Amino acid sequence: MNQTQITHASRYQEALRGLRLNCQHPFIIYCFFLIVSYICPIHLHPYRTFYQDGIAILGLLMTLSYLAYAKPDVNIRIPNSVIVPFSLIVAISVQVSNGYILYPIDMVFPMIYLICLAIALILGATMAAQENGLNQLAIHLAYAYIVIGFLSVLFQHVQIINLNFSPWINPISFDDIPRPFANVAQPNLLALALCFAVISVWYVYIKSRIKPWVAITLVLFFLWGLALTQSRIAWIILPLYVVLCWHQPAQSPKVSKPALLLLLLAFIGFVFCLPDLLTLLGTMSQSVEHRAGQTSIRLVLWQQALMASGVLQPGWASGGADHAYCIPSKHRPSRNKTALKVVVNES
Repeated sequence: MNQTQITHASRYQEALRGLRLNCQHPFIIYCFFLIVSYICPIHLHPYRTFYQDGIAILGLLMTLSYLAYAKPDVNIRIPNSVIVPFSLIVAISVQVSNGYILYPIDMVFPMIYLICLAIALILGATMAAQENGLNQLAIHLAYAYIVIGFLSVLFQHVQIINLNFSPWINPISFDDIPRPFANVAQPNLLALALCFAVISVWYVYIKSRIKPWVAITLVLFFLWGLALTQSRIAWIILPLYVVLCWHQPAQSPKVSKPALLLLLLAFIGFVFCLPDLLTLLGTMSQSVEHRAGQTSIRLVLWQQALMASGVLQPGWASGGADHAYCIPSKHRPSRNKTALKVVVNES
C-alpha cells in the first residue's frame, strides 16, 4: 500500500469516527422512519396499517442496528416496564398451547406487536440513558410529530377539496359522509396523531425552541385538522391537555392561561362550524348532536363486552343472543361441537 492509499484510508477512518461520535443519528433514523410510516399511502384490506406498522418496526430495527455498529460501547438498558409485554406474551402462549384460543393464528399479530413494544421500551431506555439522551429523544419525537401533523392536515385539505394526488395521497369516498384521514387509513388514528402534534408544540415551546406566535399558529392549524377528522377522541384529550399545560414546570416559558382557554374555545368553534363550512364546499358532515348521540351505542357495546367476559354475569348461563359470539373466546372449545350449538340456539 503506497503513501496515497494510506492517507485516504486514514481520512476515511477519521470521517467514520466523526460519524460515529458526533452525530445524533439514532434519534434522526427513528424519527425519519416514524414520519414515513404516517405519510405512507399504501393501505390494504383487512390490515390497513400493515405497511405503516412495518415501516415503524423497520425504523426500530435500523436504530438498534446503528447503535450496535456505531456505538458498540453503549450499554443496553432493560427497563422494568418490559415485564408487561413479556407477561402478556407468556399468557397468550399458555392459552394457545392449552387450546383456549379458538383460532390460534389470530394471536400472531398481537404477539409480534408485543415483542416490538418490548424492543421499543429497551431502545428508549438505552437512548435516554445517554448524556442528555432523554431530552434529545423527546425533542426529536416532538419535531417528528409536528412534521407529521403539518403534512397530514395538508393532505386532509387535498382530500376534502377532492383533488387527485393519487397515489401519493389517498382519495376519500364522497358516497357517505366524508371524514378526511390523510394517509393514516382511519380518522380516529389521525386524530390521535394530531393530538400528539398539539402536545409536541407545547413541549417544544417550553424548551424555548419556537416563538409564541409560531406555537399558536401551529396549534390552531392542528385543531382545525382535528375538527376535520370529526373524531370524538379530541373531545377527551384536549381538555386534559389544558389541565396539563395549566400546571406547567416552574422554570419554563409561561403559557398564557387565557390563551389556553381561547385555543380550546377555538376548537369548539371549529367543531360546531364545520358542518356549515363543508356545506359551502358541497360536502356533508355529521352534526355535533349526531356524533354525541353515537356515544350511547358505544355504551351498549361496552355493556355487552362486560357481560360476555363474565364480569357482570359469569358462567355459561349468561350466554344470550346479544353476546353468544364471545363464548368461544371465554371457554375452552369442546370436542363435541353440539355443546356450543345448543348454547347459541337456546338464546
